[in-house]
Amino acid sequence: YPGADLRVSESPTAVVDALKENFSQGQSADEWWAMGFYKADGSDGHAVTPIGVEDQGDGIVHIMVYDNNYPNESRPLIVDTNTDTWQYEGSPNPEIESDLYEGDADTQTLELVAISPRLETQQCDFCSGFAAEGDEEMFNAAPRNSAPQQQTEEEVDNPVWQDLQARWALLIDGETDNFYQVWLIGKPDLLVIDDWGRRIGHDQGEFVNEIPGATTTNMRIFQQASTGLDKDKSPVLRIPAGLSFEVIVDATNIEEPGYSDVSMIGTGYYLDVSDIYLEPGDVESIGVYVTKSQYQLTYYTDYTESPDIELGLETEEADYAMLVRATELTGEEDAFVIGLDTATNDFILNTSYNTEPSTYQIYVLQIDDEGEYVFGAEDAVMEPENTAYIPFTEYDEDTDSLRVDFDYENDGEIDEVFELPNVSEEIDFYAEDDEQ
Repeated sequence: YPGADLRVSESPTAVVDALKENFSQGQSADEWWAMGFYKADGSDGHAVTPIGVEDQGDGIVHIMVYDNNYPNESRPLIVDTNTDTWQYEGSPNPEIESDLYEGDADTQTLELVAISPRLETQQCDFCSGFAAEGDEEMFNAAPRNSAPQQQTEEEVDNPVWQDLQARWALLIDGETDNFYQVWLIGKPDLLVIDDWGRRIGHDQGEFVNEIPGATTTNMRIFQQASTGLDKDKSPVLRIPAGLSFEVIVDATNIEEPGYSDVSMIGTGYYLDVSDIYLEPGDVESIGVYVTKSQYQLTYYTDYTESPDIELGLETEEADYAMLVRATELTGEEDAFVIGLDTATNDFILNTSYNTEPSTYQIYVLQIDDEGEYVFGAEDAVMEPENTAYIPFTEYDEDTDSLRVDFDYENDGEIDEVFELPNVSEEIDFYAEDDEQ
């Protein structure tokens, strides 16, 4: 998030002082800035270009800006350094009628963000080999134990010991160079609980972070009115990779029913649960289980239909994704598991947690140099204790389909084989449910 690397937002006066120093350096300035402003609740933000600072006397300063919503003119953003307040007449885009923006040192709704970090190669939170830099206290970092460990020469050369020590460092100290991102789009609270019961996110309305190495990032896009999100809610959670955890989507504090999306992004793969319908008071749970080669998502619900659940990965040859939607769940409390096994190149759908038969829409997407292909079935009925394996790299040209291996008793033995036909002409993989 390049704009977060270098920022001035403590107060309107601090913004004025930073710009005065910057403009005094002329063409040799060591940094250039964009300026952002927001409503008091953090919504309807807009970015402008500061082009000068004009002292009006008696503590009043005009920050002259170029606003692309008003071409061919310079406009003043007014700062009163006596009260540390600011105001500006503007709008987030030209289609919206202008309104008065205003704030102070408490709202921190006026900010400068540096240009130079945006011109560099961007760091990737969830790409292997990346280690976050900077002051983690800024990102709600949980405390970690940084005491050095002593190793014998034999331990250094022992791969089993190295693996155990790496796992211990991850669990206890949060030491890793790879992270997941967990995103929530929607109004409910987001909470992650790892296998040890440690939490990060909002629990009963209060933010907590007990997971070593885990941090958060507040995205400005989440504070725009168009997203329907509240300020200070739904930060992006940054979780040390390798941990298994439970994602809680808690609608206890929402006032109206609505839909939410949860996504997890990892190294070369993603998991996504979209269109989660929640009424006030509802709490949905998503289990994420991770091993070296397996990524498993378990969705629990007491509704008769599920949201869209999708997972995908990239490979050198092609990219793949599977979308599963339960269209009929008849048990009192149902849960189903979708997974990815990178060792066997299988997508997996399992119904071990179900008590009654369930019906699914299943689609697999393949993207390669030749194009995009969708394979799928509309009404796949699965009994409890069934497992379906889809070897997604094994396209059969003769039948124009992918194979589905069914294990009816969940005992590891394949009992029957089906075909998942090519439905590329009929199905838009990216369409919303009601558009299919």
